[in-house]
Amino acid sequence: MRDDAANELDDVARMDDLSLRTLIALVARLSATETYDHYLSREIELDMALFFAEENLKSMRGPRTPQDAVAELRVIREHVQNAHDFVGASNVHGAIEELNKVIEMKMGL
Repeated sequence: MRDDAANELDDVARMDDLSLRTLIALVARLSATETYDHYLSREIELDMALFFAEENLKSMRGPRTPQDAVAELRVIREHVQNAHDFVGASNVHGAIEELNKVIEMKMGL
């Protein structure tokens, strides 16, 4: 029998956006990722994060949108894509570094 914490990490966390809160929770879950099932769950979560990164970028495209805002969203999407790729290669540390860059951008650091 597995404990609740292990079961929780096997589950795919619901994601409604790409907010700081979501990113910080995802980094925490990545930090505890150890098993094959954990990696699969994190990959699905990063699929959702990538979806939101792409949707955020699409929603900002337009003739009146400041180009620096679009450029920032492109960089965020790139970091999320990199994090996804790192998890696919079982490189949790690399994924965490990429998501931390997004967190820093969102915090204005």
